[in-house]
Formats: sequence, structure tokens, C-alpha cells
Amino acid sequence: MYKESFATLIEIRSLHRHVMESQQIVEKHQKRLSDFQQKIDECSMLITDTKTDLLGRQKERLAQENSYSMLEQSQTKTTNHLEVATNNQQVTACEKELATIKNEMEQLEDNILETLEQEDEWTERITTKTEEESGLSKSIKNIESEVLQDTTSEQHIIVGYNERITQLESELTPVVLNAYQNLMSNFTAPFSFIEKQKCTECFIQVPANVEQQVNTCNNLEYCSNCGRLFLVK
Repeated sequence: MYKESFATLIEIRSLHRHVMESQQIVEKHQKRLSDFQQKIDECSMLITDTKTDLLGRQKERLAQENSYSMLEQSQTKTTNHLEVATNNQQVTACEKELATIKNEMEQLEDNILETLEQEDEWTERITTKTEEESGLSKSIKNIESEVLQDTTSEQHIIVGYNERITQLESELTPVVLNAYQNLMSNFTAPFSFIEKQKCTECFIQVPANVEQQVNTCNNLEYCSNCGRLFLVK
């Protein structure tokens, strides 16, 4: 009674799987493009962050250089005081102040040198990443074209599958069509078979009398565990 309907449902089942496979291919192509765009975004973000850090270090260095200049002025002023000192107490005070100034200047020199080295490193990083971003931006245009072509081709295939599914659905009897539609609303894979007395989807043991009823194709039999419709190959 339902043998022809089962054959139609098996073909529909196969077509649904092909649709899912094609959709996965489309998603794979789209992910390729998305991943590539993410690389560009990450590169751009790194450039922006490094430029911000570089600007901060440059401001810090300018402040250090300004402090150094003020220490130089203090050093000159104290040296002049030392030259006109009239007693040992004034000489000692000037020499002590000059020693302190010298230590501060040496520390600032080290800090300025370290900052300049870091600025050079970050400037080089910005240059490298800018070149990388430019190369990626050129490459993504080719990838976009490839992905568009591949996904369009795959979507045409999906349309063909769905048209065939619609045609097959129209050939089903109202009872089978209604059962099929109810199952499709609950399952991605709504059909099952019995192999070695087990449901091929949930693997529960199927009673022998149920398997016999399925094989007669006279009734619509469902798995008592997962609820899928049993078909006969």
C-alpha cells in the first residue's frame, strides 16, 4: 500500500541530505571569507592600538626631554654658583646638588634612550602591519569573487534539490504527506530503517512484530522511542 510512497520518501530523504551537504559547503565558503576579513580587522586594530601607544610614548619622551633640559639649566646655574662660592660650605652644597643633578640626568638619558628604541620598534611594527593589511585587502577581493562564484553555484544546486523535493511531495498521498510534514517539523532526519532489529537512528531494539508490519508496507509504523517513521529500502 505504501511501498511507492516509501520509495518517494527515501528519495526525499536523500535529497534533504544533499541540501544539507550543499548548505555546509556554502557555510564553509562564507567562513573562509569571514576568517580572512577577521585577519584584516585584527591587523587594522593592531595598527590603531600601536599608533595610540606610540603617540603616548612620544608624549612621554617629550616630557622627559623637557625635564632633561630643565636639569641642564639647573646644572649650569649651580656650576656658576660653584665658581663664585666663597666658602667650603657653599662649595659642598653646590657639589652635592651637582651630583644629584648628574644622577637624575643619567637616569633620564637611559629612559629617553629606552623610549626611543621602543618608538623605533613600534614604528617598524606599524609599517609591517600596514603592508600586511594592504596585501590582505587586495587578496580579499579575489576571495570575495571566488566565494561569490562558488556559493552561487552551490545555491543553484540547492534550488534544484528543493524543486525536486517539492515535486516528490506533490506525489505523496494526503495521509503520507501529512505524516511527512509533521515529522519534518520535529526532526532534521525524520525517517529511519530497521537493521538487525534496531532503529538506525536511535538504536533501540525493535520488536519482531513491528518489523514485520513495516516490511508489509501496509501501515505507517513509527519508532516507539524516537518517533521517526520506519521506511523499507
